[in-house]
Amino acid sequence: MRDGQPVPETVRFVALGNAYDQTGFLEAGKGRELFNRCDFVAAAETFGKLTPLLSGQPDLLTGLAKLSQLLHRWDLFQHYEHSLSAEFEEASRHLDRAAYSAADRSPLQAFVADVRRLAHGIEEVTTAAKPALVTTAGLLLNARKTPGPRPLR
Repeated sequence: MRDGQPVPETVRFVALGNAYDQTGFLEAGKGRELFNRCDFVAAAETFGKLTPLLSGQPDLLTGLAKLSQLLHRWDLFQHYEHSLSAEFEEASRHLDRAAYSAADRSPLQAFVADVRRLAHGIEEVTTAAKPALVTTAGLLLNARKTPGPRPLR
């Protein structure tokens, strides 16, 4: 700059690329799609590698990555080895903080409520006194994926 004006011989064009690629919107959408298809391993990986750009995003991405990992562990019936409830609560806290900073809180708050209900149901199945009946109920709950979190939007 010279006298507040650009100097023509120093000006150059720089390719910025696709704004959606740069901001991670496309990858976040891919993660949401993978989550909704119950491909929790790929969803966790996708959410985990995104770089947050806005203040509420670190908690949202961390919460979704943790939740995806937990749902994968539920798919593998690891909840019978040890309780997942503390980890579900940690993921829910991240998502709660993200909801608090979101412009439209209600969809994310409803999602977090569903996550907490699911975590409670998994814990009940895991700790019930009649294992044969409860194991069958756990299998059905897992296979149906309900009552689970609402699809991510």
